[in-house]
Amino acid sequence: MSVTIDGTDTATVRAGEKVTLQVHAEAPSPGTIVEVRPVFGGELGDPVAITPGPAVSLELAYSAKDVGTHFVAVRVAAQAEGDKECQYARVSNVGRTRVNVVE
Repeated sequence: MSVTIDGTDTATVRAGEKVTLQVHAEAPSPGTIVEVRPVFGGELGDPVAITPGPAVSLELAYSAKDVGTHFVAVRVAAQAEGDKECQYARVSNVGRTRVNVVE
């Protein structure tokens, strides 16, 4: 699994400036990616709409108002049978990246 910002591992931006997160994940065989959730500011976000499959690639927008270093994460879950409603037999992975916000 990988999470990058505008194609790099980290970014330095001004407060309020948006960056684009690129997320790519592949499920271990025979699994299916069934859920993607951002983790911004330590808060687990709502699931992102995806089409379940063996791999997903998507982009998410992120911006921060507070100056400092922000660690942005995305949690991806795969399910062995591809059942997005089933909470069992899931394998989760978290990808992280860093956004440095300056004035």
